Amino acid sequence: SVDDIAVLMRSPGNALPTYVEAFLRWGIPVLAEESKAYFMTSEIRTLTDFLKVIDNPRDDVALLGVLCSVIFEFAPEDLARIRATAEKEEFLFDALNCYRESFSQPEMRTERAILFSKETWAKVDSFLTEFRQLKDESYLLTLSQLFDRLLERTGYPVLVAGLPNGKQRGINVRAFQEQLVLWENQENGGLIHF
Repeated sequence: SVDDIAVLMRSPGNALPTYVEAFLRWGIPVLAEESKAYFMTSEIRTLTDFLKVIDNPRDDVALLGVLCSVIFEFAPEDLARIRATAEKEEFLFDALNCYRESFSQPEMRTERAILFSKETWAKVDSFLTEFRQLKDESYLLTLSQLFDRLLERTGYPVLVAGLPNGKQRGINVRAFQEQLVLWENQENGGLIHF
């Protein structure tokens, strides 16, 4: 039985998240006794990245994490098209806006046809629409309320349920939701302090 297995590591360091992710990928429930490991699971990392992007859309590392997640599913080809269209833009967020704006006009689609993709444009438009809505709401809602809206608008709990070991991933998301409420109450913190 899986309950009878334990993996002991002398000093897991940065390797622990890799082990946790591997167990989850194979559908093996895992409990890691290091608080950082929980935050390094892909489902929690995606959520923390999304909160970081709402706070600072020019955090390219967090933004890439969100774009390539199960929520938006950007492929390398999508990112290449975006970057090639907006090569003068320093930040990825600005490049996304430039891509959507450039190809909103049908004449630009034919003029720069090699860079245009309906699928890429739809992904960019979907992300920017969700981002703008959540960013606007972030000024009015508490962190936990914003997090609830993020889950609701993206359908994230359903998406992670469809991944390998989806039940454990769903438990992780709910536990993170509870942690946010505790942190918010103890630290009197909002998104900016997160």
